[in-house]
Formats: sequence, structure tokens, C-alpha cells
Amino acid sequence: MAIDLQYLKEVYFAYDKPVPYKCKGGNTINIIPVNVKHGMIFQSSIDIIAFDKNSVNDAKVISMSYLEFIIGLMAEAPVFVQKLVNILKLCLGLEHPAIKFNDKNNKPLIVDEETGIEITHKDFEDIRRIILYQNIPKYDDEYINPDLKKAMEETDKLRNKDIDMPTFERKCAIITAHCGLSKKEQLEMTLRSHIMLFDEVCGEIEFTTVRPVALFGGKGNELEHWIYHKKKGKFDNYITGKDELVKQMGGEGSFSDTSTDTSRGDSLEQLYKGGN
Repeated sequence: MAIDLQYLKEVYFAYDKPVPYKCKGGNTINIIPVNVKHGMIFQSSIDIIAFDKNSVNDAKVISMSYLEFIIGLMAEAPVFVQKLVNILKLCLGLEHPAIKFNDKNNKPLIVDEETGIEITHKDFEDIRRIILYQNIPKYDDEYINPDLKKAMEETDKLRNKDIDMPTFERKCAIITAHCGLSKKEQLEMTLRSHIMLFDEVCGEIEFTTVRPVALFGGKGNELEHWIYHKKKGKFDNYITGKDELVKQMGGEGSFSDTSTDTSRGDSLEQLYKGGN
């Protein structure tokens, strides 16, 4: 079925509520948000449901369902079996999951004999996406041109080159210092809420320390407000238009064309517009 992610976000994700999903066989399964105390197990297992299989240069792989794809992975690397079991236990509450194949079409199913749950390969595609969007606030699986995606990843890597990212333990300590929430209280939060809380703590600290300096220098209006963000397209932090580039360089300069082939630029422009 088509997933209305915006609806799920507003009705379930925002309130840390499980998402009810009706499987093709008639059973309804609750997709449970992961708690912080199980976050390390979830994060070490999440790649089993997050592979971009359609980026693989193999028509056979692309034509597979996602469940068929990871069954192939599990046959090659048994570690993926445990990762799938972890996800099914944490997110679906399945204590005895198993793989079997439909007698009619030989398509794989995930079953749990104890609960009678049957998850078809089509159900699994929906469920895995809900799990990812439910637990990772900034998750986005929208298609991006492979060349542009690679450039974006390289840009992010360069931006974070000299940054020593805080450990989970330090993030908890920072939240405790800023909000007064104990680590014990934080461990009972959902992973989604904890990630968002840490981001907001960082945003507030940065805003309250930088804003006075910006105001003193007459640049207060140029600083984005911590709470009221300006609307941005997906690629705004990666693609800069010519006019904006000239402005950043502080002049009215012009750029001369070095090539008559504009196909690459045109394709990037279309991607940019598509992200707004």
C-alpha cells in the first residue's frame, strides 16, 4: 500500500506511538519506536533494512524485492541474520521470527508461529521504510542522481573532516547539563526524540552564543533564528546559483562560459528545482 509518511509523522511519530500496519494476510502488527536503551543494538543492525539495492549495477538485483535481496545477503554473511532478528524483535516485537516461502509463488515470507503473523515481501517493503522514518528524524530515501549524491557525501565528509563527534555518553551528559534530564530518564526516551532533543540543545546553545556577536556587528538579521527556520530545498546547502555565488564573493563579477555543453548544468538545475 502507499505510505502517507506525513500523516504517520503527525499522528504517530510525533507522539512516540507505535504505528499499526495491516498485513496482506489480515493481521495487524504494531511498528514500535525504538528506545534509547536499545539504540546501540538498533544502530548496529539498521543496515540490513537500509541498503540502497537499486543503486547496484545488476538488473537481477534491482528486479528483486527487498526481502529477496537481504535473504541473499544472509546466505553470504550470517551476521545479517542476527541483524534482521534484532530489527524484528525491537521494532515488531517478534520473538520467534522465521523465513518461509509461499507455496503458490515461492515468494519469501517472514512468519512468527507464536503470534500467527505473516509478513509478505510487499508488506516488508512498507514496514522497513516506516521503521527508518520512524526512528531517524532526518531519514530520506528519495531518489537522487548518483553523481550528485556522491558529490553531496563528499561535501559532508569535507565539512566534518576535523570535527570530533560526541559519543553517546557525552551526548547524554550534554543534555543533562543543559536540561537537567538524568541519563536514566534519557534511556527511556525514544531514539527519535533523543536525537531531536540533542539537535535542539546544540541549536539553542549556538544561537544564544552567536546571536549577541552578530547583533553587535550589525549582522543580526543574517543569522537564522534557532526556532523559526527559513524554508530550504534539499540541495540548498550543496548547490549554489551563479547570482548567489557572486554575492558571496562580494562583487558584481560575471562568469564566462568555458563550454557550450550545458547538459550537466541543466540536469543539476532540474534536480535543484525538484528539491524545492
